[in-house]
Amino acid sequence: MNCKNCNDQLDSKFSFCPSCGARVVLGRITLLGLLKEVQEKLFNIDNKLFKTFIGLFKNPKDVVIGYLEGTRKKYVDPISYFTIALAANGAYFFIQNKFYPNMIDQMLMASDQSEEFQNVFTAMMENMFEYFSFWTFLMIPVFALISKLVFLNYKKYNFGEHLILNTYCYSQVSIVVAALYILTIFHQPTYRIMLLFAMPIQIAYYIYALAKIFKLSFKKIILKTLLFFVVMLILYIILSIITMIFLFFFSDGFKEIIENAKAKKAVAYIASYTSVIRL
Repeated sequence: MNCKNCNDQLDSKFSFCPSCGARVVLGRITLLGLLKEVQEKLFNIDNKLFKTFIGLFKNPKDVVIGYLEGTRKKYVDPISYFTIALAANGAYFFIQNKFYPNMIDQMLMASDQSEEFQNVFTAMMENMFEYFSFWTFLMIPVFALISKLVFLNYKKYNFGEHLILNTYCYSQVSIVVAALYILTIFHQPTYRIMLLFAMPIQIAYYIYALAKIFKLSFKKIILKTLLFFVVMLILYIILSIITMIFLFFFSDGFKEIIENAKAKKAVAYIASYTSVIRL
C-alpha cells in the first residue's frame, strides 16, 4: 500500500505516513466521520487553534518567536490564523448586515451629527466593509513597518519577521474584537460601549504582546508606546489621505455624497447672499 499524498510505501498497520505525516484514510467519508473530525479539530482542547489562541494571551513570545525559530507544528501558522481572523470578521459583518443593516445609521442619528457627516461616515463604513480584506491585508505591513521603526534599535528581527509578529498579533485582536461585537450586537447599548472600547483593547493587547516579546521594562513600555503612537499618527495621516483619494476616485456613492454636500452648501450660500442683497 502506498501513501495517497507522497506515494511512499506504507505498512498496513500505519495510521499516519512516516514520510509526510498524513493520516492514512482507508474507508469512505461518512456523516459520522465528518462530525467526529470537526469535533476533533475545533472543540478538542488540545487542538492547535485553541493552543494558539490561549498561547497568544498567556505567552505570545512562545508562539511568535517559536515560529520564527522553527517551531511550526505546535501552533497554527500565521497565515492560517489570519484567515481565521478574516472568517471571524466575516461572520460579524454577516450578522450585522442580516439582522441590523441600519444600526450604524441609527447610532449616527442619535449622536446629533450633521447630515453631511452622517452620509460621508456611512459611505466610508460601507466601503470599509466591502473592501475589508483589502484594508486588512494593507494594515499588516503598515503595523510591521511601525513596529520595525519603533524597535529599530533591536537588530534581531528583520521586516519579514515583523510581518509574522504583526500577523499573529493583528489576527488575535481581530478575533477577540469580532467575537465581542457578535456577543454584544444583540444589545445596542452594550454594543455602543464595545465600539468605544474596541480600539483601546487592541492597543492594550499590542502593548502587552510587544512587551512580552521584546522583554521591555516598565520605562521602556512607556517610551516605546509613545513612539508607537507618534509613528502611527504620521502613517495614519498619510493613509487617511490615500484612503480619501481612493474613495473619491473609485467609489461612485462617495463622490455623489460629496457632490450633494457641495450643492447644499452652494444653495445655502446663495440663499444667504440673496437675503443680504434684499436687506
